[in-house]
Amino acid sequence: SNAVYCLFSDSSGRLWVGTNNGIAVKNIGVDSFVRLQHDPDNDHSLSHNEVNQIVESDGVIWVATMRGLNKISYSSPLGADRFLIYDQTDGLADDNIKSIIAADNGQIWMGTKYGISCLQKQTERFYNFDLTNNLQSYSFNPRSILKDREGFIYFGSILGLNIIHP
Repeated sequence: SNAVYCLFSDSSGRLWVGTNNGIAVKNIGVDSFVRLQHDPDNDHSLSHNEVNQIVESDGVIWVATMRGLNKISYSSPLGADRFLIYDQTDGLADDNIKSIIAADNGQIWMGTKYGISCLQKQTERFYNFDLTNNLQSYSFNPRSILKDREGFIYFGSILGLNIIHP
């Protein structure tokens, strides 16, 4: 089955559908979808088929999965996509990314199963936050994230709401 976990429309007007079986992408004016999935024989494929959320920042698509953060460099045709994968070995708090959002300053913020991670895109360095940073919980809920007009980011956790101003 293809349970839909998230929907996203990018700056080019493409529809991205995150499912429990990868990503389906629909271009404008095309009736069919291109499927992007994990391929265990391809290190540049999607890291995991369970896709929690998709965002765009500065023309780059970022995908939150159960096994890491995926940065997509899309080309033509869409099926030739290459994913750059970030995981705990790169500094993420946890590989299971539940939510993701782009901050106004270009940072990528993620709620994970074990804390909050922030990616500084310019340096590709992660900064992590946990209970020692006064979070209410380590564990965050899927797609429970919001950025308001003032740039504050709200994370929904299993024990309440956490607010960060980057």
